[in-house]
Amino acid sequence: MRRITGECHPCSRLKGTLGVVGYNATRGFGGITAKVPTRGRTGVGDAIARIDE
Repeated sequence: MRRITGECHPCSRLKGTLGVVGYNATRGFGGITAKVPTRGRTGVGDAIARIDE
């Protein structure tokens, strides 16, 4: 199970990796930050669920 901890917007670290053009292409898109409390593989397409505590 993965626990979403917040939103992740494009930042200056991405700009340093992709350059200005790459960074500008990602603006308006982002992802999430999450905790994975159990060991295992996580991949594209894995199901996630919101857990309100």
